[in-house]
Amino acid sequence: MLPREHRVRTWFFTSRRKPGFVIQKKEYTIKVYPKKGPVEVAVVIPKKVEKTAVSRNSLKRRIYNTFQSQIVNMTPAVYVVYVNKNTEDILSSLSETIQENFLDK
Repeated sequence: MLPREHRVRTWFFTSRRKPGFVIQKKEYTIKVYPKKGPVEVAVVIPKKVEKTAVSRNSLKRRIYNTFQSQIVNMTPAVYVVYVNKNTEDILSSLSETIQENFLDK
């Protein structure tokens, strides 16, 4: 599980912010908000995508684990993942997107 210091707090969603850039895929959208400090990650899964809380939380944990393996090498920012569709290859696609776009070169 992703440590608490790398998860986004609730107050982040109460203020209006404009993302630095957005990556849209068929299965998900990632909004990146530049900031200094540690990398923070949030995952938003609506009820239309997954009906039960158990399945939503399970998918969140798997997405957090995908980020956790790469978090040391990532550019400091707030990454918010909005899941549009739950498919079999969402984790592999997300992992590829992280490696291509967010790792320090």
